[in-house]
Amino acid sequence: MNCSACHSPESFSRGLCRSCYDRQRRRGTTQRKNVSNLGVCTHPGCDRQSFAKNLCSLHYQRAQHPLNATWRNLRKRWPGEFPDRWNDFNNFIADVGDRPYPNAQLRRRDHTKAWSKANSGWQQPIGHSFKFDRKAYFRAWDIRKKYGLTIEQVEDMGKVQNGRCAICRGTLGNNGAKVCIDHDRTTGQVRGLLCDPCNKALGQMNDDPSRLRAAAAYLESHSHGKDDSGIGGAPCSESKISFQR
Repeated sequence: MNCSACHSPESFSRGLCRSCYDRQRRRGTTQRKNVSNLGVCTHPGCDRQSFAKNLCSLHYQRAQHPLNATWRNLRKRWPGEFPDRWNDFNNFIADVGDRPYPNAQLRRRDHTKAWSKANSGWQQPIGHSFKFDRKAYFRAWDIRKKYGLTIEQVEDMGKVQNGRCAICRGTLGNNGAKVCIDHDRTTGQVRGLLCDPCNKALGQMNDDPSRLRAAAAYLESHSHGKDDSGIGGAPCSESKISFQR
């Protein structure tokens, strides 16, 4: 439904677009102030009332630069994290260039650093190669959000480890098993790829090397044929220890 005041193609509330609705609430009228072009839209074949630059709301929006929305969203989402010169739209366009293909997204090359000409570029959208696989798409998004890695970078890590768990050396993803990205829970730094059991074991031990060494020593001291106490090496059926409820 069109706005009843400016005939904008999108209605926000009470038959008004967002701009007219805000003006109605603030000033009690939808009329704009300091507007000199109150005639008819100059677009051929259009007789709507002009909105800005002698164009109606619809044709004014269509005449905007295709990166205008990208520029506004960046300044709104990351205030103070981009160069001051980017407050001027022309400088922004000069630094980032035109969108190379329709679905390209402007992203930082290093998300830990502020926006800049050197730290920005047009890239394929996350999960672009998983268009018809929603599970793989959200997996790629989750990895990017949590660890700052792409699927390609995770696959490279797997190649470095020869497709094996960094601890038990078992085959990663064998029979569809989960592959875990291990990271330092204090610094957030990624350490390697682990199978699910090894990753859970580290978590249960709170990533404490001393506890892991103690656990290894405990197992070795109680292994069959290496225990002198007569307790650890005995089968459970021969143990004289009874457990009471």
